[in-house]
Amino acid sequence: MSNFKSFLKMKKVILFFAVAAVFAACAPKATEATEEVVDTVAVEEVVEAPVVDSTVVEAPAEEAPAVQ
Repeated sequence: MSNFKSFLKMKKVILFFAVAAVFAACAPKATEATEEVVDTVAVEEVVEAPVVDSTVVEAPAEEAPAVQ
């Protein structure tokens, strides 16, 4: 007799979860009903500053004309 009672309890639990799953699947979603999805792209404007080279480079010395 106790097996039969536990079977009925399990049957009620399974039925409860089945009804809850069907209800959740059929219910309107909050995001679908309230707002429309809009695709946006963020654009970052990059302003390039001129590059200043602080490295000192010596100019090559002029060669003397070759004497023959």
